[in-house]
Amino acid sequence: MYSKKVKYKGFDGHDVEEVVRLNLTKAEVLNLDMKYEDYGGLIGYYRKMVTDIKEGEASWRPYVSFLQSVILAAYGKRTEDGRFIKKINGVPLSEEFETSEAYAALLIPLLSEEGIQELEPMMLGIFPDMDEGEYEKGKEQVKADLGLTE
Repeated sequence: MYSKKVKYKGFDGHDVEEVVRLNLTKAEVLNLDMKYEDYGGLIGYYRKMVTDIKEGEASWRPYVSFLQSVILAAYGKRTEDGRFIKKINGVPLSEEFETSEAYAALLIPLLSEEGIQELEPMMLGIFPDMDEGEYEKGKEQVKADLGLTE
């Protein structure tokens, strides 16, 4: 799990501090990975993004939607009993979060030269512990479930 304290001005003008929590389950990682398979998966796309930006080969524009999709897929809240939830009554918490100042306070700083340094700890923090064999087995299962096996 990745936690980040963000600060922003509330609608009433007061300073607000909020802890944003991001986490992906193994199944979520595998499903996101399929979207970026042409780039070597989710991590491959992330590495390409960081390399391109650091080397001045690309702007942030093509990568904003990548960051948004990862952040929104990973957003949730910790319950009092220690679980991590992403929906309440079937409604994704990310729907409300996406329109919040907390979301802007998390996303916008990442879209800078300094912010790129925070991307790696964020990405590593939201990923569950998976060994290579477990990951490959899960990836094959997702492909089979989607009817993508040869």
